[in-house]
Amino acid sequence: MTDTTFDLLITVCNQAAGEICPIFPGQPRKLHWSITDPAKTIGTEIEIHAAFDQTFFLLKEKIEALIK
Repeated sequence: MTDTTFDLLITVCNQAAGEICPIFPGQPRKLHWSITDPAKTIGTEIEIHAAFDQTFFLLKEKIEALIK
């Protein structure tokens, strides 16, 4: 067991919104960002890469906005 505490927990996949998260020490703030899982993309290799790129830039924007 660790004594590490967290200030913030962020879930990102749509399936996690309704799931029970593990218990973390302290009382961290919890956020859910509904983001489509790019690993579930069906299409050409180019479309799949584009889905991963889109997810990356969406997460980057959200993180930058959060730390401002």
